[in-house]
Amino acid sequence: MNYLALNDMVTDIRTDVLDDLETLSDECSPSEIADDDDNFLPEVLERVYGDSVSDAVADAENYYKTTDITLDLLYKDGRWVISPSDELALCFTGGVSQIDNFSNNAKSTALEGLIFIPRHYTLPEETILVPAPIETAYGDILPEDVESLLPEYARLIDDRDLFFDPDAHFTDSYIHYYGDETIFVLTWKELYNNHSICCSEVFIADPSQFRRKLANDTYGSSVQKNASDLAVEANAVVAMNGDFYKFRAQGITVYNRELYRFNPATLDCCHINSSGDLVFTYKGELTSEEQTKEFIEDNDILFSLTFGPVLVDGGEMVTTNSYMIGEVNDTYSRSAIGQAGSCHYFLMTINYGYGTKGATIMESAQIMYEKGCESAYALDGGQTAEIVWRGVPYNFVDYGNERAVSDIIYFATAFPEEDR
Repeated sequence: MNYLALNDMVTDIRTDVLDDLETLSDECSPSEIADDDDNFLPEVLERVYGDSVSDAVADAENYYKTTDITLDLLYKDGRWVISPSDELALCFTGGVSQIDNFSNNAKSTALEGLIFIPRHYTLPEETILVPAPIETAYGDILPEDVESLLPEYARLIDDRDLFFDPDAHFTDSYIHYYGDETIFVLTWKELYNNHSICCSEVFIADPSQFRRKLANDTYGSSVQKNASDLAVEANAVVAMNGDFYKFRAQGITVYNRELYRFNPATLDCCHINSSGDLVFTYKGELTSEEQTKEFIEDNDILFSLTFGPVLVDGGEMVTTNSYMIGEVNDTYSRSAIGQAGSCHYFLMTINYGYGTKGATIMESAQIMYEKGCESAYALDGGQTAEIVWRGVPYNFVDYGNERAVSDIIYFATAFPEEDR
């Protein structure tokens, strides 16, 4: 199959831009093309870039490549049809996996070092397998050295306060991290209010990097797997247990924008919208399927989690004295997800260990609130409570063994493998 290799075109555009700028530097006075700091004027860069793109497009025949593709044929409705594949799709998009972002990222590459244009990457909603984490992007660092790491990821952090506290009582010698252009994660263990907690702080560049994975990638599947296995299958940078939706019939379940379960009378629900925000509905708030579908559409809900209760809402701690599930007033291992601003999240489990026990639901809420969450929600606890880091459980799981579950939530890199 012949296809237009767009990335090869970008490489030549970059070369052409540099050659044209060198020619301009020889032919023009500095004041005509540069500012007082000797940086090329934006209008000069725009003109040179535009001319280089036009030249490359005019010579498009030079950028065609030939590749071998195996096509799967399906016999359907009396005729043979081609089964779609990622390999075939790449040919139709010029060998670029994120074609929607190509124009912006091509310009960023061509003008790199001359002007800063941040690259932007998104993950398609329907994609099952996201890019794998970059192994060399993982690292370990002493708590006192974390601050020196932050400037490298300033664009993702954006001057926001961290959940991470360098003065915490850490129970792991190192802080573990992952960082690339699209995601920055800190993961650690500490003692907090006499609770053994495991934490993961996540910054992502795009909301599409906050994802949910169901076992067998199908709603209602009887298959259950360990959270660590699901995280490896999903190429998660960091993951945690979800709501174990298959274990109970209560609540609301939305998956891929579709309403699958409507039984909202007894449980709070946490909905994740296309902006990556946690949106809550409280037990009994939604009273009909029609109203719920309208809520999903109006709030652009991608998926929903039903366990609860809500722990923090609008920056205020929510008091819960009784709740249908979760034995809220007993001491158990707990898990929760929180958010503080756009694309900034806090994952936490409270587990046994270091001479401590689990927690009540209000003790969980207190920690999430004191850590700085503006919104927080309890997920399935007990043996299910788990944070997965680099494909293995990071916290101590009850009884020392993972419980097979039906789902996880996770955060992924959006950095395409072909751009690395």
